[in-house]
Amino acid sequence: MTPRPSLLRIAREQGVPLDPDDRERLALIDRHGWVVMHILDPDELMPPFSFSVGLNYGFAHPEIIVVGLEREVSHVLVNEIGKRVRDGDRFVDGATRDDLLQGGYRVEFRAVHPAHHPEYLGTALWFSDWFNPGKPLTVLQCVWPDRRQRYPWDPQVDRAIRERQPVLMGERQPGSGPATSP
Repeated sequence: MTPRPSLLRIAREQGVPLDPDDRERLALIDRHGWVVMHILDPDELMPPFSFSVGLNYGFAHPEIIVVGLEREVSHVLVNEIGKRVRDGDRFVDGATRDDLLQGGYRVEFRAVHPAHHPEYLGTALWFSDWFNPGKPLTVLQCVWPDRRQRYPWDPQVDRAIRERQPVLMGERQPGSGPATSP
């Protein structure tokens, strides 16, 4: 298998406008296969979230987003999923796993509706447009449960979990805020 040219080289050849942060991200994707982005809304109108950039490109696997967990936890979680993808594991819509979070919490993967991509996945869209043109961006949300193993769509789930972790699998509803739960 022929190694791919570096993303920085491709960017230079295609005239991709890059700032220093973009160069650093591309170098990390070249080195590891993905990078983890963290978004924290200083006004706290949206919960914090983290997502991968590079899994679509390097491994033909959906990107991963985690919403509502602390930065350190979501960073480790997205990286662990990335490592498993690199090693040949595949995660699909509807799959559950109990070996990714400490404490025996079972996460569930759900396909993110493209209507949420611009609001939540700007860097992944930018990357996909330049380095994976013509291929749709696919993303899985790694959804975590409350202490009783209930997910945000369960009517009995702790309300704080539902508010902290919007589920991005449905279309956005006009006037609904950042995201809606199904």
